[in-house]
Amino acid sequence: MRLSSILIPAAAAASLAATAATSQEAPVAVAPVVVAPAASSPATWEQGWTGQATLYGWLPVINGSQEGPNGAPLVDLDTSDVLSSLDMAFMGSAAFQKDRFGILLDAVYARLSTDGQWVQERVGTQTKTTVGFYTAALSYRLLDDGRGYMDVY
Repeated sequence: MRLSSILIPAAAAASLAATAATSQEAPVAVAPVVVAPAASSPATWEQGWTGQATLYGWLPVINGSQEGPNGAPLVDLDTSDVLSSLDMAFMGSAAFQKDRFGILLDAVYARLSTDGQWVQERVGTQTKTTVGFYTAALSYRLLDDGRGYMDVY
């Protein structure tokens, strides 16, 4: 908090003290007065940016269109296969809004690896896959009527 002080010049203080001493009224004490300026309200979310961060997840199924000799797909992983191959994953988004303008940031990152044997257990494979999707978008709020809103990105 910043304080301002109102100082009375020494000549005026002496004049006030002399007047008080010669008058029949009660004496007047003279001292510097410290006054706080009108407090400006602290910045609130309503006056500036609002924000939201979200962590989320999705469970993929991976399959391919290439078929083996018996007609079965060579790549056919259900959700439990994908989760057992998962080494690391992050999925999250953040959105910030000020008045009608906004920013959206989104990130999806996953690292998967697996070892396998095929062709009558004679061929060993090791597969590593890294997937990353990153999005940054600007938005503009077209409609905001209290019941809901509509943003265009």
